[in-house]
Amino acid sequence: MWYLDPNVQSSDVNFIEADGCHIPRNDRFFDWVISCDVFEHIEKEKRCPFLAENLRVANAGMILAAPFFSPEIKSAEEEVNVFHYQLFHQNHPWLIEHIANGLPDLEETLRFLKAMGLSYEIIHNNHLDLWKIIQKITIAGIQEPDELNFYYNNFIYPKDIIKGTLTSAHDYYRTILYVKKERKVINFAEKIATPEGMLIETEKFETLDRYITNSLKQIASLRQAVGERDQAVQTLTEQMAERDEQMNAIMASWSWKLTAPLRALKTLFFNKSTTQ
Repeated sequence: MWYLDPNVQSSDVNFIEADGCHIPRNDRFFDWVISCDVFEHIEKEKRCPFLAENLRVANAGMILAAPFFSPEIKSAEEEVNVFHYQLFHQNHPWLIEHIANGLPDLEETLRFLKAMGLSYEIIHNNHLDLWKIIQKITIAGIQEPDELNFYYNNFIYPKDIIKGTLTSAHDYYRTILYVKKERKVINFAEKIATPEGMLIETEKFETLDRYITNSLKQIASLRQAVGERDQAVQTLTEQMAERDEQMNAIMASWSWKLTAPLRALKTLFFNKSTTQ
């Protein structure tokens, strides 16, 4: 297996430091090219060149997985980004890039593949309601990512992937295009996708969403308490600094210096009186 990234350096002999639009390998060099959650991060004008270059170096075909635009997916990403902002006061690092670049257009992508004379299968993964919940759980740190991934991969994923169509795309976050350059390649969707799709009840989504919402409220309450405490500490610090400044000003004044002998006599007299 080979890996490609333009921004990472590695000593792995199978790592290629290159741009996905300019891959330094001969035609049909790789059996398959897999691009997962990359397409949506590419600027709109570079997406077709990216596809063409990936397909050039692929022998059998390409697997392209990405979220494609729909009003539902756009709204879901904005909702999760707002959730992230509420917790950390900054945008989600990769969702804001989706928003800036705009999600890819599925119909436009399919037209491009047809123009190249390629066949493809459409598969959908990550039911949109479930995707939002998993993202919120991950962002809020409610569960360890490794544990969450293990649970999803073993108990949810087999029921969270379906053979799709253009009309079913809005129900799922991620669309997987199984692009075939060779006619003899197996029908991938028939092997992995469940015809009935997601079998988790909507009530479970709602229960999880309520749990996350309550957790967020608790986090917000704790943050407010910490903020109030920090403000109180800051106020005390400022008051102490002001008092120290006043004391320094008094001790540096001429009146303080001139009355120093009187204060010394007073202290001496007080000490003698106490001793007697």
